[in-house]
Amino acid sequence: MVSNYLKYGVFTLALIGITVFSTWIGFKKGLEHGGAIEATSLGAISTAQISRLESGTQEDIDNVIALFEIYVNHGLDQFYWYSEYGNSFWANFVTDNYEDKMLTSVKIIAQYRKKNPESELMKKINNETYMKRKAIVDVLTE
Repeated sequence: MVSNYLKYGVFTLALIGITVFSTWIGFKKGLEHGGAIEATSLGAISTAQISRLESGTQEDIDNVIALFEIYVNHGLDQFYWYSEYGNSFWANFVTDNYEDKMLTSVKIIAQYRKKNPESELMKKINNETYMKRKAIVDVLTE
């Protein structure tokens, strides 16, 4: 009778261990795959942007700058999302020093945005999002 409990106990512990390990591997691989698709997508977008820059027309250059401004805002938005809803345990579990890496990047973004504020049009379009971005920039550039 004790030996059956021991067998079930060992089996249960092994099953839990396999589940935890598989979950961790799944998160790591998912993150790697997510990074790969993002990198290839940005690479494809960049080829079009390079062509626009090479054309030398002011309209094309302005379009590229506008796209990069969207990326800057997206970085601030994602940092805000992470500060509200992110989970540092899981983030650092799947990526070493996740928060340090994110903070390093967002400080660079904040310095840029401090010197190059968003247009007043953005404030009129979505004042709440504008104010969140501005708060991040203000805090990180003090």
